[in-house]
Amino acid sequence: MIGGTTPPPRPAASRSGTTQRQGRWRIAIVEDHTLQRLRTEELLQRQPGLVVVHSCETLPDHVEWLAQQDAA
Repeated sequence: MIGGTTPPPRPAASRSGTTQRQGRWRIAIVEDHTLQRLRTEELLQRQPGLVVVHSCETLPDHVEWLAQQDAA
């Protein structure tokens, strides 16, 4: 902060560089430890602006889910 002013917050950007329209981040969790994955999902779901859209054990599971989303 210089000169007593704070710059306005920037809109969140997605991976593609586009602005998040709903102000929510969509999150996928890939974790092979079940308890860790469930706890992480629980903690993230409690945060405003974060939405867990998928949670799985392995990367191949996640890639398969992504392919199904692209086909829909």
